Amino acid sequence: MSTAAPKPSDVPRFERIVTREDESFLWRRDDYPWERNVWNYHPEVEIHLINNASGIAFVGDYIGEFGPGHLTIVGGGLPHDWVTTLNPGQRIEGRDTILQFDADRIMRFRDQIPELAELDGFMQRIQRGVAFTGATARNGAALLGRIGDLTGLQRLVTGASKNAMA
Repeated sequence: MSTAAPKPSDVPRFERIVTREDESFLWRRDDYPWERNVWNYHPEVEIHLINNASGIAFVGDYIGEFGPGHLTIVGGGLPHDWVTTLNPGQRIEGRDTILQFDADRIMRFRDQIPELAELDGFMQRIQRGVAFTGATARNGAALLGRIGDLTGLQRLVTGASKNAMA
């Protein structure tokens, strides 16, 4: 007999994202279930990778299936949850890899770094959520994994490097 993990409630829960003083973004790998794996929202942008499970994704007004390698970017304030059906007592280690950042903090540098203005359109598109597929999803997943092993400036520039996606 299997049971479903808790389903999203009618009202998403606010999640407070806290980065360390020496970081501009939060990176973590989550087991499932976990108390923060709920229908939630936060002002930060979230890049969310499902490493090793399948289930139903709830992102804004979208409901659809996901599987291993599912890579999504969710704009700030957009409610989201990824629900996997489990047997009683079952746990999936490292199901999710998450990267969260404050888009406003990054975009404040447009006056000093004009190339950041190219992000305006992208930031608008992600407000409803964007799922990546194919080579883009595979390359993004690999990059997201590499970022977690790095620290300091090396961690930051890995994501910005043109060769990072190669």
